[in-house]
Amino acid sequence: MSLLTIIQQAMVLCNLPSPNSAYGNPDPIVQQMIAFAQDVGDEVSNRYFWKNMNIGGSFTGDSATTLWPLPADYSQISPGFVLVSSLYPLLPLRGPILNEELALMKALPTQPLRPVWRPIGSTLEIWPALATGEVATFNYYSVNWVLQHGATPGTMWVSDTDLPRFSELILRRGCVWRWKQSKGIDYAEDFRSYELTVDRAAARDDTDRSISMSNTAVVSDNWWPGVVSDNSNVPG
Repeated sequence: MSLLTIIQQAMVLCNLPSPNSAYGNPDPIVQQMIAFAQDVGDEVSNRYFWKNMNIGGSFTGDSATTLWPLPADYSQISPGFVLVSSLYPLLPLRGPILNEELALMKALPTQPLRPVWRPIGSTLEIWPALATGEVATFNYYSVNWVLQHGATPGTMWVSDTDLPRFSELILRRGCVWRWKQSKGIDYAEDFRSYELTVDRAAARDDTDRSISMSNTAVVSDNWWPGVVSDNSNVPG
């Protein structure tokens, strides 16, 4: 379903005539519907971690760089965000660590065996620097929730053939309740239907991270696979 069909169906549901075109149409009602579709997309794209907006990235070390610019379309870190080094493929790099924790590490006379990382501003700090040729791979969520002309990732509608990267039903129902709200028409049921649609789509998309409730140990630099006992009262 494209931008055009989303607008056409939303307008029919609002008892409005279905337009032959949407983007670039001078009709103020059509333009208002497009604005609603944009608003719905901007909001919903940030509410959940949609699989179609999950992008892979990588950094290749040079033994010097520790601050890596995040991708231009970077939106947010997912709950399961990890960095995996090509030198240690079985264990993700430790992070994100606290600023104070990294400052403490840097003050020590030694460095960790495997790099640690943290997001800072529009960059990702990996310390100590990745070795030359070492590749750190990761996944992130993109801000680009529109496929412009059906192919090019973007954040704005630019043509009637644009496609959303999540359920089109969300956009259609979002346009309907927003239009009714703008006209002072009762929109409670339409809003309820919209929220249910968003929640169901997110559930089907499996956007939440699975959390283990078992006692399985998590391997990290500060984990000890044993028992620490106090022997201070044991006779010498």
